[in-house]
Amino acid sequence: MLNDMNGNSLFCDYYKQWVDVYKKDAIREATMSKYKMTQKWVERLAPELKVCEMSRTAYQQILNEYAKEHIPHIILGAFLIFAAVQFGVDMAEQAGFQAGL
Repeated sequence: MLNDMNGNSLFCDYYKQWVDVYKKDAIREATMSKYKMTQKWVERLAPELKVCEMSRTAYQQILNEYAKEHIPHIILGAFLIFAAVQFGVDMAEQAGFQAGL
């Protein structure tokens, strides 16, 4: 059963649910494994980040932290979270939170 996510939900929990709802059974296993790896990085780099705190700046900070340990062409894989970020920011704005975009 899915949890109702709101602006106070952790982004890492939101991202995991987003992948389960929007990507599971819709993409190849190889692509899903990239989303799962991204999930691990989101949990590592932003474990306390709430959906209502997600902004372009927060997203860029996550990418900057990710880039410290990866070579440039690998960083492109980090953009797998962009659609989830945009969806989350939209959800936060609809709930009345200012996302800083």
